[in-house]
Amino acid sequence: MKPNLSLAILLAFICSPFGQPATQAQDASRDQEVRFRQLDKNGDGKLSADELPYPNLFKRYDKDGDGALSPEEAAAIKTTGRGQPAVPSIAPTTPSVASQGDFKPRTHGDEAAAAGLKPSVLAKLDIAMQQSVANKEVSGVIGLIQHNGQRGYFEAFGMQDIEAMTPMPKDAIFRLQSMSKPVVTVAALTLLDDGKFTLDEPISKHLPEWAEPKVLEDGKLVPAKHAITPRMLMSHSSGLYYNLPGQAPFSGMPKRDASTTLESFSTALSKQPLKFHPGEGYSYGTSIDVLGRYVEAVSGKPLDEFLKERVLGPLKMNDTDFGYTAKTSAASRSSTRSDSPARSRADAKRHRSRRSRRSSWAVRDCAAPLRTTSGSVA
Repeated sequence: MKPNLSLAILLAFICSPFGQPATQAQDASRDQEVRFRQLDKNGDGKLSADELPYPNLFKRYDKDGDGALSPEEAAAIKTTGRGQPAVPSIAPTTPSVASQGDFKPRTHGDEAAAAGLKPSVLAKLDIAMQQSVANKEVSGVIGLIQHNGQRGYFEAFGMQDIEAMTPMPKDAIFRLQSMSKPVVTVAALTLLDDGKFTLDEPISKHLPEWAEPKVLEDGKLVPAKHAITPRMLMSHSSGLYYNLPGQAPFSGMPKRDASTTLESFSTALSKQPLKFHPGEGYSYGTSIDVLGRYVEAVSGKPLDEFLKERVLGPLKMNDTDFGYTAKTSAASRSSTRSDSPARSRADAKRHRSRRSRRSSWAVRDCAAPLRTTSGSVA
């Protein structure tokens, strides 16, 4: 799909009207039903622990203790306050919906025209993002659109810190979260370009702990039919996972603490059974964790150092790191324009471990970071 067509579809989705507002009660009821159906993957009219993978939250709202949440029980769930799990709210926290008339678009002139963007469409995007803030869907948001190498839209709305009433700056620091996956994958691909490995060779060539992986099949451990390859790690088809069906979220994760290294974590994972035979399925899990260790083994360098050398440095991603501090940010700010779109700032301080977890993991923040073989925080 062409980039300009993708952008048009995205803007159409964001800005299109979804009919006239109903009453607040009707809106709340409809939103509640829609969110419940989104979570109810098997369509049985109730939510299982797998469909709502937050054990404490699930236990709290399972009033009758039957191991499932009815629509009535799920309707009581709301996400509020700091440190709460990033679960899709069942009951809207803000039943009222702000109308487009409550907001004003910003001016988009020469920059938008130079990028080939329509100011009238960008105005709708302004309003849509202001609505999201007003409806408390987000506390703040930044929009950046580049077209054919030209920046045509760069706006910030809402708050970076609600309690302190700090407006959202355009150069705000964000957690990178699971977007660490493509970063680590790109790092691995630079080694592929260097001829250091091939996509379909066994990873055990560099990670001997993976020489004899086992698979849990019908309750029994059997030798894997195929060796795990770099291609399988990159595509989440290795058989690695976060949790097995019916088990608690992240129950497939070996225990770790501040002293755990990527090497020891990979070794611990290799002793656990795979979810399926490598290359015969898909599971979003710890594949990129192992890929990070693979990069270390092939390059002979700690993952953080290799990323800076081959990816973050060349792309001038000066504020992207596993351990963010105000000091490191200040140093990069002194040498780079604060509004540069090339900076891709991201507070990924928990992602040096290459956990590559879904966004809720960063919110839960319930595991210690790993360390690379050199001892630097990973």
